Amino acid sequence: RLAEVSGRTALAYEAAEGETLVDVRFIEELGWYLVVEQRVASVLGAVSRTFALNLAASVVIAAVFLGIAHRVLFLYQRDLERSATTDPLTGTLNRAAFETIAHRAFERTPSRRGARRGDALSMLFIDIDHFKRINDTHGHVVGDAVIRHCARTLAEALRDGDVLCRWGGEEFCVLLEGCTASEAETAGAHVRAAVEAAPLHHDGTAVPMTVSIGVGERRTGETLDDFLGRVDRALYAAKEAGRNRVQLASEGAFVRE
Repeated sequence: RLAEVSGRTALAYEAAEGETLVDVRFIEELGWYLVVEQRVASVLGAVSRTFALNLAASVVIAAVFLGIAHRVLFLYQRDLERSATTDPLTGTLNRAAFETIAHRAFERTPSRRGARRGDALSMLFIDIDHFKRINDTHGHVVGDAVIRHCARTLAEALRDGDVLCRWGGEEFCVLLEGCTASEAETAGAHVRAAVEAAPLHHDGTAVPMTVSIGVGERRTGETLDDFLGRVDRALYAAKEAGRNRVQLASEGAFVRE
């Protein structure tokens, strides 16, 4: 075959060591043949090692990327869920989330007399007294701080299982499962005293605050709207009676006016 090479050619042959590639070039000035041999196994071994390292690096990079992407999506989803259920000012539940929880509690709790004590369902409606006066005197920044401070005080005064939400403005609502009217009234008195004993301190100035509270236990045949209306009516009765007090809702059904 070498005698047939006038310029340059590539050959291959099989030997005990495996296939060998041969590159032949005829050097006319010298009358020599330059022959370069390379075993395929040695080349493929180096290529395989390089490929394996590149593949391993790609797998690691892909795993890291997927992990970061999963974390980012998880945090984004959690932020969306939090914004959909949480009041941005106080960090408590918002009204929509509270109503969803209250509806589920209504489904779990019998609406009849003679039910077990653990099936009792009560509610507190809480309103910060003279909030407009606080805003007018100290400004809206302090007003927002008062709402946040009141929310923290309420959360600390309530039981772990109680559901607190910001109903709107300076109003809060609390769902008390397994709590009778008398127990809810006691809880309301405790909450009222806690708020009164914890004024907001802002820029060296104490901003006192009190709350009025309506209390009620779910009665036979009441829907959630009826129940909320009856307890809300008790709240306004507490405010009309002088504020900074707890008013138990009447036994009768709520009548819309």
